[in-house]
Amino acid sequence: MIVFQSIARQYPEYRSLNAKDLEQNGNMIGSLDLPFLVVQEGGYAVRSLGINARHFFTGLWKGFNGHYSNHITGEKKNANT
Repeated sequence: MIVFQSIARQYPEYRSLNAKDLEQNGNMIGSLDLPFLVVQEGGYAVRSLGINARHFFTGLWKGFNGHYSNHITGEKKNANT
């Protein structure tokens, strides 16, 4: 599975996304139990790039390690349960 994600605050279609949304995206992808490749292209919103990347990879790590959390439904799964 190849994932391409480019988030830029200056583009209207991405304005509603925040760092927590990116963490949720990473969490969902990581929990799929499929091979994946993350490609970071560009870097348009330089001021928010670091925090967005940190949140995405935190979510990815949690999902990959069995800690899935859906902030919309409140559903939580843990590898130990």
